[in-house]
Amino acid sequence: MGGKFNKIYITKVIFYTLLLILGGCFHTIRNDIPPSQIAQKSPERDAQAWHYFQKAQVYLKQGKPETAFKQFKIICSQYLETTIAPEAFFYWGQELRKLGKIEQAFEKFKFVTKNYVNYRNYGQVVEEEFDLACQIMKRYNRQSRLRFLSFFKDATEAVNCFQHIVTMAPHSNKAAKALFLIAQLERDSGNKAKAIAALDQLIENYPTHACTPDAYLLQGEIYFSFVNGPQNDQGMTRNAIHCYEDFIQIYSQDERLQDKIALARQKLQEIRALYGESRLVLGDHFLYRRHYPQGAIVFYNEAQLLAPFTKVSEKAQRRIDFIHSDKETPSNWADFCFGKVVHHSPASQIKR
Repeated sequence: MGGKFNKIYITKVIFYTLLLILGGCFHTIRNDIPPSQIAQKSPERDAQAWHYFQKAQVYLKQGKPETAFKQFKIICSQYLETTIAPEAFFYWGQELRKLGKIEQAFEKFKFVTKNYVNYRNYGQVVEEEFDLACQIMKRYNRQSRLRFLSFFKDATEAVNCFQHIVTMAPHSNKAAKALFLIAQLERDSGNKAKAIAALDQLIENYPTHACTPDAYLLQGEIYFSFVNGPQNDQGMTRNAIHCYEDFIQIYSQDERLQDKIALARQKLQEIRALYGESRLVLGDHFLYRRHYPQGAIVFYNEAQLLAPFTKVSEKAQRRIDFIHSDKETPSNWADFCFGKVVHHSPASQIKR
């Protein structure tokens, strides 16, 4: 008898060890069901869990949700490996949602999408998760508009909910929309880099989704918001230009987006003008600070190409004419302190 017991014990130890090893190897599988319950899977336990589920249904019909929750809790803690377990989580989450317990309901749905990928109502659970995440986002937006609650506003909860949907249901029709909402939340929270990363993921993974055109426009807007003026341009203006150019190139023939295309062209013109002004600033630096006309004229030409027929282009042309006149540039304070160094070059060598 003792030898038989030892064999059973050793077999269980080996089984659990294999489960742990497999869990470590396949780290992308996020299974929260204890191995001890998986090992007990049997028709008998399925029948026991089904019995508790039926009792919960009776209590719900009688208008006793709290009593029904106790039956669901038994299944969702002691019978996680049974076929009825995801159904119990789903029903429990729906009832919690009716009571306005949004976070608790989301946690029930979240357990299903993490651990029961073959559940017959998996898509419906994702829909429920998305609706709850939108409710959490709306609550955050309401709090953001109230000054006395502005110190406590935090979009992390809503972002995490949407991110869970993207991770667990990347092929669903809600994943791209979730990424777009993540980007909006991160932008409103001041996390512009995270917002841009979410939009990059949306554009790369869901190029044909209805949200993708708006993703280009939002990304261009966020890039441009980094720019405080032509003197402080660190390349973000160029990134914004690429976003609007890509949008126009991809969607210029889409009749449904004509209003957005017109807006993109207007924004592109404004941003190019600012970028041209930043080239003008650099040209002035080379001309008036470093007295290096050959370097300055490169930036003046670029300013004209970026913003033709504008005041920026006119200023750049005046600077070019000044360089071609071969006049001496004015001295600055550094010249008086350390002496003036001029890069001499015949006007004929400067590109006209």
